[in-house]
Amino acid sequence: MENNNLCPLLNRESCPGDMTQEYEWNRAKEIDLWGALRRRWILIMAGTLLLPLLIFICIQATYRPMYTAQVKLYVKAGTSTVMNQGELDLSRSLVNTYKEILCTYQTMDAVSARLRASYDAGELAHSTQNEENDAFYHAEDLPTRLLSGVTCGSLNGTEILYISVRDRDPGRAVDAANMMAVVLPERIQEYMDTGVTVVDLAQGAAASESGLKKWMVAGAALGFVFSVFLAVTIDSFSRNTTGKKKVPRT
Repeated sequence: MENNNLCPLLNRESCPGDMTQEYEWNRAKEIDLWGALRRRWILIMAGTLLLPLLIFICIQATYRPMYTAQVKLYVKAGTSTVMNQGELDLSRSLVNTYKEILCTYQTMDAVSARLRASYDAGELAHSTQNEENDAFYHAEDLPTRLLSGVTCGSLNGTEILYISVRDRDPGRAVDAANMMAVVLPERIQEYMDTGVTVVDLAQGAAASESGLKKWMVAGAALGFVFSVFLAVTIDSFSRNTTGKKKVPRT
């Protein structure tokens, strides 16, 4: 009793009553992670599902796929019907040379002139005459645009040269790829006696993937983490404001 009576005169934190009250207050301030997850599961579920849904809506509303058309050409060194191993090796090595000839401004300028003339004459099989295509085929920087959308090289290390053209419009991609297959052999003949033969023209263009699944999975993960953080923060704040607080002594 005497010790309890002396508590007001001493440090209150050392008094038994104050220690119990301080312990209860500290417990109220502790983060109860699993309890918060149980109590705020609706918030967590909503956050996990809402962000992927927003990503899905945004991608569907704004994404415009790129289309890729591909042609294949056979590179042949020499004029013999049956090539020996040396001629085959030379043909494969020529693929890189022809690639560099294709990816030049002069070649693309020749392709652009042919495309523009064929488009105006209505001879392009896949490009419909409309305002968008009018602007594309008559653009002054058409060779540069074509260069930016071209990839080419050896197909699986063989003597087959592939040319892939990417464009927002599938018809333009097909027509541009097929025109390159016509112009490239002519350009090669200007430099050397060997040449290429068209193996396969582009019949259609494949659309590129939007990455929708990847973005939705990432959105779900991000939404879950943010929702858990928000739930724990709200739950901790709620418990702190409703917990048993110390009553100051007079």
